[in-house]
Amino acid sequence: MRLLLLCLCLLWPFAVVAQDENSDRGYIQGLLEDALSNDNMTVRLEGFRGALSSRATVERITIADPQGVWLEAANVALQWNRSDLLLGRVEIQEISMETLSLPRLPNAPADAPTPEARSAFALPDLPVALILEQLQVDTVDLGAAVIGEAAQLRVTGSASLQGGEGQAQLNIDRLDQGGEIALTGSYSNSTRELGLDLSVTEPEGGLAVSLLGVPGEPSVALTLKGNAPIDDFEAELTLATDGTERLAGTVILRADGNDDTRRFRVDVAGDVASLVAPQYREFLGDQVSLAAEVLQQADGATELSELDLSADALRLTGYARIGADGWPERLDLQGGITPPQGERVVLPIPGPDTSVAGVTLEATFNAEEGNGWSLQTVVEGFDREGLGTIDRLALSGNGEIARDETRVTGTLRLGASDLALDDPALAQAVGPALNGTLDFGWQPSSPLLISDLDLSGADYGLDGEVSVSALDALNPVISPDVRLRADDLSRFARLAGLDLDGAAELRISGSVLPSSGGFDITLNGTTRNLSTGIAQADPLLAGSGSLRIEARRDEDGLFADVLRIATAAAQINGTAQLASGTGQADLDIALNDTALLLPGVEGQSDIAVKAVQGPQGWDIDLDGTIPDVARVQFDGTVDPAAQNGPSVTGALEAQVSRLSPFSKLAGRDLSGAANLSVAGQGVVGAQTFEATVEARTTNVSVSVDAVDALLDGVSDLAFTARRGTDKRFEIQDLKYDGLGTIRLDGTVTGSSLEDAEVDGKLLVDVPNLAPLSGVAGRRMSGSVLANVDATGQVMQGPLNLRGSARTEDVVTGLDRFDPLLIGRSDLQFDARRNAEGVYTLSSFSYRGVGTITLDGTISGSSLDDAAINGRVQADLPRLAPLSGLAGRQLSGAVVADVRATGTVMSGPLDLSADVQARDVGLSVPAVDPLLRGTTTLNLTATRDASDVITVSSLSLDGAATLRFSGTVAGLMDEGQLRVDGKAQGDMPNLSALAGLTGQALRGSVTFDTDIAVVQPDGPVDVTGTVTARGLGIGNPTLDPFLAGTTRADIDLQRTAGGALRIERLVVDGSSIDGSVSGSLSGQAADLRLDVTVAGVERLVPELPGSVRVSGTARHSGGPWRVDLNGTGPGGIGARVSGTAAQNFSTVNLNLNGTAPLGLANARLAPQSITGVLNFDVAINGRPSLAAVSGRVSTDGARLAVPSLDISLDGIAGGVGLTGGRAQLDLTGNISTGGQVQITGPITLAPPFNAQLVATLRNAGLRQADVFETTANGRITVEGPLTGGALIAGRIDLGQVEVRVPNIGPSYQALDGLKHVNMPADVARTLQFAGLGPKARAASGGGGGGGAAYPIDLTVNAPNRIFVRGRGLDAELGGTLRLTGTTADIVPVGQFDLVRGRLDLLGRRLDLTVGEVALRGSFDPYIRFAAVSRVEDTEITISIEGPANSPELTVTSSPSLPQDEALAFFLFGQSVTNLSPLQAVQLAAAIRTLSGQGGLGLTDELRTGLGVDNLDIGTSEDGTAEARVGKYISENIYTDVVVGSDGKSEINLNLNVTDSVTVRGRVGSDGTSGLGVYFEKDY
Repeated sequence: MRLLLLCLCLLWPFAVVAQDENSDRGYIQGLLEDALSNDNMTVRLEGFRGALSSRATVERITIADPQGVWLEAANVALQWNRSDLLLGRVEIQEISMETLSLPRLPNAPADAPTPEARSAFALPDLPVALILEQLQVDTVDLGAAVIGEAAQLRVTGSASLQGGEGQAQLNIDRLDQGGEIALTGSYSNSTRELGLDLSVTEPEGGLAVSLLGVPGEPSVALTLKGNAPIDDFEAELTLATDGTERLAGTVILRADGNDDTRRFRVDVAGDVASLVAPQYREFLGDQVSLAAEVLQQADGATELSELDLSADALRLTGYARIGADGWPERLDLQGGITPPQGERVVLPIPGPDTSVAGVTLEATFNAEEGNGWSLQTVVEGFDREGLGTIDRLALSGNGEIARDETRVTGTLRLGASDLALDDPALAQAVGPALNGTLDFGWQPSSPLLISDLDLSGADYGLDGEVSVSALDALNPVISPDVRLRADDLSRFARLAGLDLDGAAELRISGSVLPSSGGFDITLNGTTRNLSTGIAQADPLLAGSGSLRIEARRDEDGLFADVLRIATAAAQINGTAQLASGTGQADLDIALNDTALLLPGVEGQSDIAVKAVQGPQGWDIDLDGTIPDVARVQFDGTVDPAAQNGPSVTGALEAQVSRLSPFSKLAGRDLSGAANLSVAGQGVVGAQTFEATVEARTTNVSVSVDAVDALLDGVSDLAFTARRGTDKRFEIQDLKYDGLGTIRLDGTVTGSSLEDAEVDGKLLVDVPNLAPLSGVAGRRMSGSVLANVDATGQVMQGPLNLRGSARTEDVVTGLDRFDPLLIGRSDLQFDARRNAEGVYTLSSFSYRGVGTITLDGTISGSSLDDAAINGRVQADLPRLAPLSGLAGRQLSGAVVADVRATGTVMSGPLDLSADVQARDVGLSVPAVDPLLRGTTTLNLTATRDASDVITVSSLSLDGAATLRFSGTVAGLMDEGQLRVDGKAQGDMPNLSALAGLTGQALRGSVTFDTDIAVVQPDGPVDVTGTVTARGLGIGNPTLDPFLAGTTRADIDLQRTAGGALRIERLVVDGSSIDGSVSGSLSGQAADLRLDVTVAGVERLVPELPGSVRVSGTARHSGGPWRVDLNGTGPGGIGARVSGTAAQNFSTVNLNLNGTAPLGLANARLAPQSITGVLNFDVAINGRPSLAAVSGRVSTDGARLAVPSLDISLDGIAGGVGLTGGRAQLDLTGNISTGGQVQITGPITLAPPFNAQLVATLRNAGLRQADVFETTANGRITVEGPLTGGALIAGRIDLGQVEVRVPNIGPSYQALDGLKHVNMPADVARTLQFAGLGPKARAASGGGGGGGAAYPIDLTVNAPNRIFVRGRGLDAELGGTLRLTGTTADIVPVGQFDLVRGRLDLLGRRLDLTVGEVALRGSFDPYIRFAAVSRVEDTEITISIEGPANSPELTVTSSPSLPQDEALAFFLFGQSVTNLSPLQAVQLAAAIRTLSGQGGLGLTDELRTGLGVDNLDIGTSEDGTAEARVGKYISENIYTDVVVGSDGKSEINLNLNVTDSVTVRGRVGSDGTSGLGVYFEKDY
């Protein structure tokens, strides 16, 4: 400052003489600009006037950094009283600016620190008087980059400080959004009057709330006001947001009536929770308060009499007193943080959320009780997002404050346990715990000593001691003597990103002067078995290593007197001296045994670097050698102080004679040699350079087959490159010779590809592409030769291209393209692009697998504005090579000849095209049949300026024929397509469309239509006819209805609004006739239809005739109103009426009518049903079963079940539908007698829960020749019908007649019988008879594949079960229970003998055993036995086995053969003693008992004699006799009995009525008799 004032005084006279209005830009302005500017900041003054007058002005001041101007001031003025400087006063009448613009903060890098240390700290000299009468800045524009949002301000003010009095006034008004800061202050030493008035107001969204992040960004008002003597001063503080007071209080300064006593008190409180983020509000609560009072007493003592800071989670109270001698007398500080609710609370500190479970703080000292002091702080449950958690963090301390000995001592302890840091690398480095201790001591005029310092983790730590001296001089000196150790470096591996291992230690000693930046430090370090996981570096670090650095910094500069790093394998030695403008550094690096790094290389490798600072920067000389392998040299200059530096100038030479030693470093085998030479200059900061590069490789191999093939032999590369301040690159004279030749005779310039420019000739000649196979990753071969002349801008702007290319048998390994490159291909082109980006292709030809030529020009900047004037011809004799591009196998040939003049995509165009395709195949089976043979397309069309295309003729001939003429508009627009014309055509064989449609089509179609279409939403008008002949779709059900000729007359219109008008849609076919007419739109619809389908018997044989449906469907913007009627054969009639939403989401329809039940017979066969089904139902709501209500009923229906020889007659009742339930109520009469009724509900939603009850009333049940009975009972079905419903109940049987059959059924399938080519009627008959293969399969299995239902049925018949047949007559009784499931019914139970007998040839035996049991199947198992004694022999006759085939056994005791035992039983004598008649009777008895008895000998005689009855037997006395009977009229029967003893008898029976019979007899012995008998069956 003094030097500048001296210079101004010396120059003043010369400047005054030289100064005038036109010379202000001279010396002084230049002096100011140069003094204020540096390399990274440029200050410019424009319009500087009045530099040495009392009023100086500057029109414009700008300050810029390398990125541009960041501050600008306009119309700056300074008016001051120069003569007052001689009186020690600075009196400024005015400092003003019209505008001050600060769009951003400066980006210039900070100046590098000087090597020299600063001087010791000292306070600057200040003026004794200052007066600023006016400060005014009319407009201050702050950019968003400065304070977060753009703002415009006005600043005014004034200030004065003189004669012991001072006053200041400052006003800052925000102009763009509102808001004001107003400050007025004053103080007088004489009156000791202090005045303070601060007011800050901002509207909503102001700067303060925005920068502070206040939720909702409310309006703000802050005031601090006070005006009173400083000995009794009180200021009121208020803070409000949105008009609501948030904080209020007072600040008091008071003397308490004594000039030597001062009291300061702050008392503020309020609810500031709404001003902070929501997560902090729990901590603060609705009241935060601070009360603090400090008293400075007359004796010099200072007392903090009150400290009370509180919030919901915080409480801090304290008291302190410092004596007049400055030594503490008492301290009592208590505090804590407790969560108001829950277990944690978030602390109101910036950054990620930080929470604790609790904090306690306690600090105490009381000199009256002793010298001891203590400190205890504990943080529980610390948790900070992104950092981690600490379960417990404790800081404690204790010691003494010895006032009498003027000594302070103490011990501090730090402990952190259960650390869980979020960063895994940091967590591994720090570990789970950290502990530390230190002792300290201090006395006045003595250093602060910190000893026994120990901060440690698991196996690392910092220990030692530190002293701090000269504290009272504000220039402290810190003298450390500490050790930093890490016994296991592997814990820092993840943090360093290296696989560290080993141990290290570093000792730091010396001194540091923080105020000046000076130091004198010695670093001594050691390593033990250090490794980094880098295979190339670890051998150099093995064993023990050492580090020593002796460095100092003082006012003379920075010195590194010793720099040494050494291991057993390598050393680094160096020294350095650095001062402003001068310096020197020497560095030597030696690798003792090069083989450690490069196996196979013997000897020492050296790198020597010498740097000397000169006027142009640092001269660098680097020389590195690897014996017999490589040498690297650099000779040049590096100037760090260069503009946008540093700058580098020099030459780099590298020769590598053998690459193989570098194999280990590269991780792969290397061989060959390489040389590199780079010479030039560059500026690093500016990113500019100019260099010449030359490189050569010789037989280089990198053990990558793909690359080695490219580097075989000698390859040379040379080019010149530069980059200027305009950021543009330039590459010139590029040459490459190796596998091929690349030459760029010319230049390529540009800052990027976007603005690159080319001017030259490019030659590419690759005679053999095979070496490129590895790089491409696929097999390549062939050759490429290309010559291109290019001039202009590469990406945009003017460009001329002209060239040719030739390929020979190129194989790229891309199957899609290689077929196109077989043989020789030639390409020639001539194209240009103008400044507007319009391309013009004036010549193009391609010859290869085909020929494509352009005779004319194609121009345009894109396809949208492309124009053509010429002829394009293409001849592709084989489409197969294009298969890869098409992604499918192609075949055939295409020839095209197109002539066009005009714009391609829109605007005027004349076009004619002739295309011929021969046997084209697309490998699409559905389409290929359409393209067989020759297909031709001929088109002649014009397009006008409004893009309307007039098609004079379009003809397509092939598998189909199409002719069209008319107009087409909007074809290339995204809007509407308009077609208006006539279309005719035919498809003679629809079978060609079978693959395309997926239907076995047949027949032919012709059409002749006039169309006017606007798509997608415009009007449509179609009229014409479509005729189909012999139409078939491969559906045997529908094809008969489509046979013959079907003609459709169409007249349809659709308006632009989408409304459809059907003027005529008439179908006239051999089986289908109908018509539809009306209108249809989103706003209204009125449709009428009448359709008749003849020959319905082809679908339902039971219904010969036609079906007709007619009616209407209408809506007026609302729901559809439907009214349809249908009639059909067999009494079918139905009507549907009601409404339905337009999207059919809801309906309200009524359906009623009748239908013959016989429609179901096709599905019920062999069962059949007859009758009429009546239905009257409604569907109201969303279409579902739940929306159906009404009733379906029948009366007088009949269901016949031939397989059971039963039918249900007079079926009546129905099903009521409501609320998603079906209520059944059906009754029917059983043909065998009795009645069955089924009632109950079924839920019409899965799983279809039911509660059905079937009631049997005297139901007749029978199976021919097996059983007959009546049944009464109740059977229930409860549960889901989809599976799992329980079938249960009880059936009580009446009298049961079980017959043991004499012979088997009269019909059965013969064993081994196979039907071949069975006619349908035979199969149906066998099926109805239960003898077909399906019937046998069904009867042979279990429950089938359907859902299984559990069964629990009880059949009760306590008596009256009569079993008769084969001489057996027995009564049984019992109970049967059916269990299991419908898939596997398990009957359990049996019927036991009540009474019974066995009759055999007139001998009656009472049964002793009788039972009928069901053992897991429905074939009853019977067992009957009768015992008789004849003389001394006991004979037992048993019938046992299944009811349909029981077995007869005759046993005796003592044992006899069955025929002998039976003869003994019947005749009382051996079979050998039987008369002929008795033998016949025995045989008949055996046949009867075994079930084989048929007509027999007796019946054969009866038949031969023509009588009704013939019986040959014995009388009671054993005399043989014969009986012959005959009906002589309808009601008279007579028989004659003749015995072998000559006696005879005649009997006569007269049936008077069905119940009255008259009987008479006359014997040869003269006896006679007459009787009247009344008989009645019951």
